[in-house]
Amino acid sequence: MECAGRALGFWAYQSTQEIFYQEYLGKSLTDKYTTLSTQMDKVIHNANSEISTLHEKVSEMQAQHEQVQKRNQELVDLYREKSKKLDQMTNLYNLLKARTMKSRMETAALENVSETLNSMSHRNAHVMPPPPSARSVPNASKSHTSKTPSCPFSPGGVEQLHRNQRSGTGSSRFSRPQKNAKSGVPTPVGHSVFNVRTAPVNKSTQPHRTRLPHSNRPSAAASHLPPEEDILARFGQRL
Repeated sequence: MECAGRALGFWAYQSTQEIFYQEYLGKSLTDKYTTLSTQMDKVIHNANSEISTLHEKVSEMQAQHEQVQKRNQELVDLYREKSKKLDQMTNLYNLLKARTMKSRMETAALENVSETLNSMSHRNAHVMPPPPSARSVPNASKSHTSKTPSCPFSPGGVEQLHRNQRSGTGSSRFSRPQKNAKSGVPTPVGHSVFNVRTAPVNKSTQPHRTRLPHSNRPSAAASHLPPEEDILARFGQRL
């Protein structure tokens, strides 16, 4: 009986100790749970705050994006208006340029025409008509072509005289009229035979005579004779 009493006392002691230990474990676990719950609440709160800040940033960025889109649209509209104005200005500039160029071309053409007309009138004013004596000379000059010595011409249109002709002691074929029998051409009625030394010279009009340029095509009848004005200018004053 004594052994059984001691065994029951030991069992009671062990059961009380087990109960105290289980209570301690329950308290420790509840403390850990509370700490974990508080930590979890903090984490959730922080996450929610971060999410809210991110939502705010996203909303701000969306607002900025909308503002940028509006600004871009405004810039596009302004650019279109400016491009339209630029096209209008270029069209107006091209029209004004075409008008000014047309007026300038017209004025330049009128000035060119006036200059050419003035130059032609100036040249025609300087060119004198042939003297009246030259109208009765062609037949006589044709009759003297066979007997007149050939004189070479210089490039300027003036003949190159021989040494005897320059000194005035040349042949008398220029001064003496040929007979009708020797020349072979009858003297026309009403026309006198042309003589260089006896031909009248108008000294008042002689300095104003202008010499026409020498033509490269020789004539068939008087290819070797110098022009009448040169003959009068060289031999008419010696008389």
